[in-house]
Parts: sequence; structure tokens; C-alpha cells
Amino acid sequence: RSYTQKTIEQDVKDFESLKSSIDERRWEIVEQGENSLIVNPRFDFPFSLLIDDKVQIDYSDQKAIVSGPWYYAHNMVRDIDGRPSFWTKKAAKIVGLIIIIILLSIPVFDELGMPWKIKENRHKSFIENIQVIEIDSGDSPGNSVQNINNQGQGVENEDYIFYVERDLNLARTNKDYTNKIYLIEKSQGSNISRINLAGDWIFYTSGKDLNRIRIDGTNNQTIYKSGYALDIHYKDNYLYFINLADSHNVYKIDINGRNLERVLNVDARDIALYDNKMIVSYRDDDNLNVVKSFSLDGLQESIELELLANNLVKWDGYYYFIGEDYKLYKNKANGVTAPQLLVDKEVSSFVITDAGIFYSLHAEDVGYPGEDIFKVDLDGSGNTLVLETKRVGGFTEVGDYVIFHSSNIDHESETKRLNIFTNEIDHIRKDASIKESHTPVINNNISIDYSGIKEFLKDLSQEEISSLFSNIANEIYADDNYEDNLDSILQNSFMKHGIDISNSIDDVKSGLVINVKNME
Repeated sequence: RSYTQKTIEQDVKDFESLKSSIDERRWEIVEQGENSLIVNPRFDFPFSLLIDDKVQIDYSDQKAIVSGPWYYAHNMVRDIDGRPSFWTKKAAKIVGLIIIIILLSIPVFDELGMPWKIKENRHKSFIENIQVIEIDSGDSPGNSVQNINNQGQGVENEDYIFYVERDLNLARTNKDYTNKIYLIEKSQGSNISRINLAGDWIFYTSGKDLNRIRIDGTNNQTIYKSGYALDIHYKDNYLYFINLADSHNVYKIDINGRNLERVLNVDARDIALYDNKMIVSYRDDDNLNVVKSFSLDGLQESIELELLANNLVKWDGYYYFIGEDYKLYKNKANGVTAPQLLVDKEVSSFVITDAGIFYSLHAEDVGYPGEDIFKVDLDGSGNTLVLETKRVGGFTEVGDYVIFHSSNIDHESETKRLNIFTNEIDHIRKDASIKESHTPVINNNISIDYSGIKEFLKDLSQEEISSLFSNIANEIYADDNYEDNLDSILQNSFMKHGIDISNSIDDVKSGLVINVKNME
């Protein structure tokens, strides 16, 4: 068998048919992105314990790009193509003596940490040629915890916004979304994700590689390639991450790929760095779900919560997280009280802002990416539909906006931005221009497009505009004969903001697009 790393392409109909072709008896899906999968083989025991057995599958333009050890990549392509694998035909002929020897060897391998030690030694040889850089850690806070929770699809500094576009490209724009350039632009290959920022350097993953690139697009270099790194946090010239290649243990590595070190020997589900502490969710030795805080060296610990928490965020003295049942909860940081249920549905992802929590729900077939965007207050009240859309992911908070991607009517992923105060959704085009929509969804029933009457709104702030149309929507919703009474509803609502439209009512009505549904 050959375990050399290879990349193989296979034609497929679409991403859904690709997923359905994966035999879960032969493969374990360990991570799923919008157009990518990471799987482990359930066969080839015990050799799969001794090598980096992860297989990355990226979908692009009706092709599956399969990357990993040749033997596993070859088997995966055969499965996608519907051909029987060598293993399937020969599995029944495995000699019982070999199985016995293998089973007796497992405790030895495990005790010595053989599989990871092999990869670790390879890494030590690999880093010899990596350029050494220095970063002033005092000026580099890194990406926010909740951006990291959302697969690190974007980050900002004082001058620029950086974000992933269509999975494969890394874009940079000014804060006003002008002067867009691509730091990385490609048509195929492994997806880009888990962005973090330190000084003039961006760190990101592409497949199983952890890379860095200057913010001007130069000096793109791999600093770690020994396994998939998840939940990458930056602190004082070190990157902390969950090491998928070593049983989800928590590791750290410096910005030059050196000083790779296991910090925690736990099967981590989630990590978050706040100040000088790691907040880690995992199942302990007694098989109990816990959230603990650890010192950065892993030596000091204390229990925060006795439950399972995914995508944990600390905000104003509370932990917000997705629970074991995939619903959204909050809990006091001291853990004294029971968790409070905020969203009684399965949540795919969420982001907290000064205006409330934006979240998406599990789609029917997958947990991530999600479906539709909702907004809820921090106490769980005021739950509102913001946007009906598909394949939602990559929530990234930047200033007064949340950048995200979702599918359009043709199922093509688009990058959009959401104003957290007005709920307005704009499309960020490939040339970085903003296609303004001015279509906030006021509640679950009514949306109003006011782009045709901007001249009447020029003296109002965004908050006043949002208040104006919220009032109009509420009046419409409460009036069974709103169509007959629309003139008075509009005039009274505008007058509350000091705008007299009595002589321009026909212009206002013709310029507004009001969509009302589900009024029963």
C-alpha cells in the first residue's frame, strides 16, 4: 500500500450526491463544511493508527477533490464512483493470527504515543526551512472567539477587513469595502478557513496545512502540516488549537512553526481563549461533560460548567453556547444557576452583537451550514426572522455588520453583510461593490424595501429609519384592513419622525415595496 499524500479528482453531480455516496460503514465523517468534508477510514486497521489517515474532500464545479494518503484517497474515489474497493473484496480473507497480533500491539502503540510521535518527528524536520518572523504581541489581540467559532471566515484590523470568499479565495478590503484585492485566489483545491490575525500576518488553514501570509499577499508559507488544526486562537506569539491528529488534544505552536507542544491531554470539543485562560469543553475521565478553565500552560484548572458546550462565547458575565441537544443556551459564568434556554430549536451557528444574537437553524439534511437567519435578544425575547436563505455559514462580526455567506436562488454561495442595528442585508460583489437591498425583515410576516424613497429619509439616522418602518410594520400587522388604511398608516408614522408626506403620499406608496405574508 502507498501512503504518500496525493490529490485525486472525481466528477460528481453535486455536493449532496457526493455526501450520499460516502459509506458510513467504511468512513467516519469528522468535520463538515459548506463544500468540504474531512473523513477517517474505518478500515486498514492498525495502519490507520500509524499515519495521518485523514482524507479531505472539497467540492467545486461538479468535481470532488480528494486529498490524503494515496491508499485512502484511491478508496474514496472508488466509493464515490460506485466501484467496489480492494478492501471490500479482500476483507474476509484477513488471517485471524494477524488480528490477534494487532490487538496485542494496540496498548503498546497507544502507551508510547507512536502514531503522533511519528508525525511530531516529521514536523521537527519540516520546520528547519521556515523563515523566522517576529510580531509585537502587545499590538495583536487576534481574532474574536465567536469569529473563530464560526470557522474563522473573517477578521479585521484597524485598516482592513479580511474574509473568505466562495471557500477558496482570501479577500481584503478597506473598512468601507472599497479597494478589494485577493491575497489568495484559486479555482480549486482545499478550502480556506480558520483565519486569525497577528500583526501584519494572517494565519489560516487549507486542508490539513496551517499557513501564514502577510496582509499584502506576500510570503505565503506552510508552518505546520502534521494534521488538521481546529479552533485556532492567537496569544503572545503562540497559536492554540485542537489537534485532530492527536485525539482532539489541545496544542500550541509558535508563529514560526516551532515549539509544538501538547498543552492538554483531553478530547476537546471546544476551546476559547479569554485573557490568560483557556475555556475548554470536553468529556472527563469519569465520562462526564464539563467546561473547565485552564491556565495557558494547562497546570491550573477549575470547573466552570458541568455540561457540554459547543461554540462557547463569554459575554457580559454569561456563557452563551450550543448545548448537547444543539439548542442555544446561556449560563452565568460562575455556573451557580441552571442554563437558560434561549432558542428552543436546533441551532447551526450564532454570533453575539451589541444589537442581539443572530443565528441560523439546522438545515433538514445537515447541521452546518444552516438555514435562514434569525435575531433574538440576549434574554431570549424578541425572536425575529431576518432573512430566508439556504446554506448559511461563516458569521463574522466586523464593526456594525455581520458578514456571512449563503446561497442564492441558483444555489451559488454569495458573500453578504448584515447591519446589526437595521437588519439590512447587502451583497458584497466580487468587485467589492455593495449591492444595496434596503430590505429589512421587520418581523416574521412583513418586509419593506424602501430603496425607492431614499429622498424622504435623508434627514434620518439608520436607527430612526429602523424605528419608522418597525412602526409601519406593526400598524399593518394589527390592521385587518391595512390596504384600505395604508395612506393614514404611512402619514401618521412619518409624522412621528417630523416628516409630512401628505402632499407626496402617492410617491411614497409607489416607492415602497411591502411584502406581507402569513397574516392568518
